[in-house]
Amino acid sequence: MRLSFYDSLLSSAVADPPACELFISFAPADRAWVEGFLRDALAQAGVKFQSEAAFALGVPRLLEFERAIKHCPRILLVLSPAYLAEGSTQFLDLLAQSYGLETATWPVIPLILHPLQLPPRLAMLTALDATNVDEHERVVARLCAELKRPPPAPSAKPPCPYPGMVPFREEDRARFFGRTREVQDLLARLRVHPFLTVIGPSGSGKSSVVFAGLVHQPRAGD
Repeated sequence: MRLSFYDSLLSSAVADPPACELFISFAPADRAWVEGFLRDALAQAGVKFQSEAAFALGVPRLLEFERAIKHCPRILLVLSPAYLAEGSTQFLDLLAQSYGLETATWPVIPLILHPLQLPPRLAMLTALDATNVDEHERVVARLCAELKRPPPAPSAKPPCPYPGMVPFREEDRARFFGRTREVQDLLARLRVHPFLTVIGPSGSGKSSVVFAGLVHQPRAGD
């Protein structure tokens, strides 16, 4: 029997997708946070997830959403004003049809990325509040606990490039910026005079400009 074009699409949509623990739905405007932070953290925790990026080409998105609902045990909605403004109501309607509005058994986890007023069907669910940047790692740990996965290790914080009142040293020259004119002026004077005194108020950066800006310059061939 020959399948129609629509039947072929439906057959493709119900094919088993890769194993998945979590389907992540988000607005394109929030892609940087999802792909730059959330997905990396979930991958470190060993969570198998997918998003619309895994949708089959040429298949109606609603059919792909339906497949995600059937095959992913949990669904994470990254909520923001952009999410509610970009046609997400169709997906929310599909969730309501699949699980009913009167039950508390939705396998949906709302994650509020930016402040907004939740639609009634989502307001009844317990949400993760990620509106505070300082709480993002805690939110991911809570999500991992819900998925019965160990939380990812805390991200290592890079060293502060500003030592405060401690002067820059010669080994700090790679992160010493903003005094190029002063360094060039000192070099020009040294080419004329073999001895140079650097004078200035306490804390004005005399030691830094000498050790991190000036000292290595002759060694670099200047």
